[in-house]
Amino acid sequence: MGYKMHFSIISLCLVAIMTLSMMAVIIPATPADAQGNTIYVKSGSGGSGTSWSDAYGDLQSALDDAGTGDAIWVAAGSYTPSTEHGGSGDRYKSFQMKDGVALYGGFPSTGSPTWNDRDWQAYETILSGEIGNLGTTTDNCYHVFYHPDSITLSNSAILDGFTITRGNAADNGGGMYNDGNATTCEPVIINCVFSENNAATYGGAIYNSNAAPVVTNCTFFSNSAGSWGGAVMVETNSEPVLTNCVLTENTAKYGGAVYIKEATGRLINCILWDNSSNNIHLYFIGSTADVTYCDSEGDSGKPWFGIGCISGTPLFVNPGNRDFHLSGNSPCINAGTNSASNLPDNDFDGNPRIMDSVVDMGVDEYALIIATLITPASDISIASGDEYLVTAKIFNNTSETLDNLHARIYAGLDQDSSCNADADDAWASSVVLCGTETHVKSIGSLAPDGEGNVAWQVKCSDISDWDVRVYFWESDYFTPSTDEYGGDPANGGSGDSHYLDETACHTITQTGVIVDIYLTLQGANRPSPDGWQVPITVGFFEPGGDVLVDTPTYSFSGTTMAVSTAGGTRAYFQCPDYVNPGTYDITADSSTTLLNVKRAVYIE
Repeated sequence: MGYKMHFSIISLCLVAIMTLSMMAVIIPATPADAQGNTIYVKSGSGGSGTSWSDAYGDLQSALDDAGTGDAIWVAAGSYTPSTEHGGSGDRYKSFQMKDGVALYGGFPSTGSPTWNDRDWQAYETILSGEIGNLGTTTDNCYHVFYHPDSITLSNSAILDGFTITRGNAADNGGGMYNDGNATTCEPVIINCVFSENNAATYGGAIYNSNAAPVVTNCTFFSNSAGSWGGAVMVETNSEPVLTNCVLTENTAKYGGAVYIKEATGRLINCILWDNSSNNIHLYFIGSTADVTYCDSEGDSGKPWFGIGCISGTPLFVNPGNRDFHLSGNSPCINAGTNSASNLPDNDFDGNPRIMDSVVDMGVDEYALIIATLITPASDISIASGDEYLVTAKIFNNTSETLDNLHARIYAGLDQDSSCNADADDAWASSVVLCGTETHVKSIGSLAPDGEGNVAWQVKCSDISDWDVRVYFWESDYFTPSTDEYGGDPANGGSGDSHYLDETACHTITQTGVIVDIYLTLQGANRPSPDGWQVPITVGFFEPGGDVLVDTPTYSFSGTTMAVSTAGGTRAYFQCPDYVNPGTYDITADSSTTLLNVKRAVYIE
């Protein structure tokens, strides 16, 4: 992690005995990973995209402004196209992705959210073709996204975390039109929902001609086409790849989910169910469906029904309410392949993939035990010395009672610039538990569908950024008094198979600064044994008061030591804890010196 250092040097000689100077080290928040600029978009705003408070209100304006390597963060809300492409009139308005630019939806529409606040399910970001009368589709945009062969889109063009809906094409591709005939058209589409898009001819949600989009963790439902490909049309040398997607309730004359004509369509770990007239239809010449490890309704006898495919009811939790999570007895659990080339790290909920050795089919990774870090819910900053309540919960999604559950809080100095809370971090003395708190706590038994909560009151110690995560075990295999780390894979303890689950990890950053005191000793009365060890008490007072009477905001005591500086050897003392930024009257006092005061010192 990179640290930015700010210096505030006090050079005034306080009295004849010593001078006082300070160095303040500011620990910044985790640096952004983006290589280019971040451009902000929020519905109803009218700015130029430099921050959330100055956000664009129009997404296409942000796209036009973006350059290679830039990322566009879009707050929750509904956005409609504003620029005409491919013709004139309102219905020709559409969005156009841009090569080298990533679009990310799912940010809260209030405050100044960070990357860790992003949740595309909780903060739905809708890109809609509904530009005319609400509920009337005949005046909707022809395409929500329109990518003709005059533009190039490589896999550096990313669309992540959006709902694309209500496009109504007079020909092909109501949700997205992709044509790479004269160029490259290979955008990456991830964590998106395509719903209620229509095309008069081909590809209700996505139409592809000479195009190869990479589509992952996406849901296609209630899309339609008048002829072929209710959800996806694959035509003319196209080769899209769909991984861990759900295609359901889409309709077309042929190929309710996917139609392939003189091209190749690849589907891996997908669920195709309740589409009409059928799931996948192949044109009779030069058409290939490479379908593996998919659940496809009624298709077990089809020639394209490949390795690992099944045809069993997926048992969605509530498909009528757009809930495509898997029920506990779904045949799609642990039925995918971990070797899928585009296997995502997380499912559509943002939970880790491969919960139980083998990935699930569809957008959801079913979890028997679900652990959640409630607070902090994202990376946060707190003032030095403040206490903080860390809370977590565990949900039993199994059909059996879990007995003697225990949880352990881990918090450690972030040593690798990523929030892991694992063996890469330094755990010793990294977090102070308040009062009678203990690292390990008992939750008791948890019935099926039961939820258990646990909390710790903590206080930062002598570190800057610390990672926090909570782990859960069954105590039949975990004895807190003698086996504090047992079962934790990060620390090499025994009983790894009895570890249940862990929460997400978040970083807490202290807003205080470390203050160093440098002393210039004068006179012949030098302290023993080597002339540099001065007992000292440093006080930080509210400015303008009486330092002889007032109680200091901070007070630190210790002994100085010798340190070499450019100006020679000096006595040095580091305050042992953080000081919050602000203005203070600062005193330095010792039994061997006079009281020294420096007024109105600003620490930043």
